[in-house]
Amino acid sequence: MRGTHLARVFWIVVALSACALVDDDAPQSLPALIIFYGDTATITLPDSVKHTASFDVRVKTFAGGCIRETAPAQTIMRGRTAEIRLYNVGQGQRGTVCTADLLFLSHTVPIVFDSAGSATIRVIGRRQDASTAGGSAADTLEWAITVR
Repeated sequence: MRGTHLARVFWIVVALSACALVDDDAPQSLPALIIFYGDTATITLPDSVKHTASFDVRVKTFAGGCIRETAPAQTIMRGRTAEIRLYNVGQGQRGTVCTADLLFLSHTVPIVFDSAGSATIRVIGRRQDASTAGGSAADTLEWAITVR
């Protein structure tokens, strides 16, 4: 019985937080949810890459409610650090009731490092958990890879 109650609370929180972000009639690009109550987005990338060769960073972010599709990512390269800001699209009009579901949205971002050495991939989005009181806060996930 307690598990059923917690599941209902979980879905209500998902629906309300997604709808709280979307308060305009036009679709909006919103920072993607990369950490959700302790679970992190799934990141797929190689352990090592050849310099000057393009490779893809694949990220599955959390979504649901009125957030159902990805928006273009922003990538900033600073030497051997790639900063990837992920976005999802929030849909809905004021007063719209959003579905109470949890989705995973796939983002694919091509990266090229110009020189060999240790490199960092930094994925920037938002986190939602008990500390954000139903809202969200900016957060970052980071990985090290080798550029040969």
